[in-house]
Amino acid sequence: MTRFADLPVVEFPSGPIGAAPGVAAAVADPGSVAWRLRYHAPFHPGNGAGEDEDVEAYLARFVATVDGRRVTAITAAPLDYDGTDMADQRDLLLAHASAWPRLRALFFTEYTVGDSELSWIGQTDVAPLIHALPSLEEFTVRGGPGLRFADLEHAALRRLTVQSINLPGQAVRDLGTADLPALEHLELFLGDSAYGADTDVVDLSRVLSGAALPRLDSLALRHAERADAWARAVAGSPLAERLRALELSQSVLMDTGAEALLRAPALHGLRRLNLCRNQISPDTAERLRAEFTARGTEVDLRDEPGEEDDQAEWDARYPEIVE
Repeated sequence: MTRFADLPVVEFPSGPIGAAPGVAAAVADPGSVAWRLRYHAPFHPGNGAGEDEDVEAYLARFVATVDGRRVTAITAAPLDYDGTDMADQRDLLLAHASAWPRLRALFFTEYTVGDSELSWIGQTDVAPLIHALPSLEEFTVRGGPGLRFADLEHAALRRLTVQSINLPGQAVRDLGTADLPALEHLELFLGDSAYGADTDVVDLSRVLSGAALPRLDSLALRHAERADAWARAVAGSPLAERLRALELSQSVLMDTGAEALLRAPALHGLRRLNLCRNQISPDTAERLRAEFTARGTEVDLRDEPGEEDDQAEWDARYPEIVE
């Protein structure tokens, strides 16, 4: 990412501060950037910490160099190139959490395709990390297997995003019992059963009932294999009347799911509806655009299928993020 939390991303270097473009200016004004913490193992000559700086020393040098009281955003790229134990990486950040009292946005962990395929990124219980950052307003986590939000409580968190193609149902059930009174936006990459995703509509039932997350008014259910079922569930839910933004993008959403949205009076209050990159027929897409636009809803249907894409003839259907 070049930007995170509406700030330019600057990577804290493994080498000398002066040799890295933009870092000296960022050190002088730590709140003007989102800091990428990315450990490059195992050899860092000339960084002032010795040739064998380990990840603990790298993080300690960041804390000593950058005024943490002014840091507001961090994206944690891989801190352990073993890549298998996210609990260790979580605990590395936990050890320094008190140094960042104003941290409002955290991305854990910004693995790219050069580090790992998305389906390979295991996770852990991230609730302790969120708990340790009382000013946190935005949290993004990438990865699936092992992900938990056990006993999650946080008074300030407003935005929560999970990026995965094998999202476990247990993590979603955790959100249904979480105490997040300020949460306004929930974004889930639901994924594909071929990669182990086992989240079902019932796992999100307490959220959709409106009983959990009292301020939630923006819901994004992206990259869903069974998007028609999710569309029906949202359209018929008590939460629907409260929603001001709904996204079911980059998924296997077809005419059946689109019809459920069209037949839902509870969605008449939407300000934004994002259904881009789906598999809705052109005629149904035009009906969606016309009917929701007439109610004052901003509709995104970019890249809907053309006339040549007869969905009845397609042999395979899958969400956008696959490997």
